Amino acid sequence: MEICAIQQRIYNLNSAYTCVRGNFRKKKMRTLELFILVFILSSCGCRTDKKEFNFDNNEPKHLSCYKTDDTIYFENSKSDIDTITVIKIDSAKGEECHGISAPRPTGKSCWVAIKYLPIDRWYTRKLFGNNQEDTTSFEYKKLINIYKDPIKNKTFFDFEFKDFYTGCNYVLGKLNTDTLTLNKNKITNYYIIEHGYPERITKSINIETLIWTDKDGLTAYKNKNGDWWTKKQNKKVCP
Repeated sequence: MEICAIQQRIYNLNSAYTCVRGNFRKKKMRTLELFILVFILSSCGCRTDKKEFNFDNNEPKHLSCYKTDDTIYFENSKSDIDTITVIKIDSAKGEECHGISAPRPTGKSCWVAIKYLPIDRWYTRKLFGNNQEDTTSFEYKKLINIYKDPIKNKTFFDFEFKDFYTGCNYVLGKLNTDTLTLNKNKITNYYIIEHGYPERITKSINIETLIWTDKDGLTAYKNKNGDWWTKKQNKKVCP
């Protein structure tokens, strides 16, 4: 009988120890879970006020000459006319979010979207739905897109005009202060922008070079065949 009583006591002690240990583990897990939750909540959030997220005072001037509904004409040496109109000028704030699944920080961006006249062959057409009530969205090309990379703390550019494209992360080159004469037009204080993918320039009408000024934006462009198109100054221009 004594042996049975001793065994029963040992069993009871083991049960009590197991219970205490289980409760301790549960409390430890709850404490850990609470700590993780507090950490996540305290580390989440977004901010946009950092200097590296915003442009300096000079960078937006590269597109500030444009106004919505501007109609701009280009002419070559044969008096052929090419026309674009400004559809939209917009911008987006950058932000830095904190947290375990936070996305990559993004800086501020601003752009000018254009449409080609009389027929626009360069937009992106998107269809939504699969019946007679389908809706169509037209995404017009951004002639210029300026954006700040907060990680690299640099400002990059995208230029896109018809079949011309610089590619992402284009850095604007030096400002040329000499005088360039094209189609009897004198151009000064200009940037030369080259195609980002020269291997795509295979046809005579492909555009290989843009000339950009802060005064007039896109001021001239050149086809592979050497034909220059210049902005008509007797039409509506930027102030």
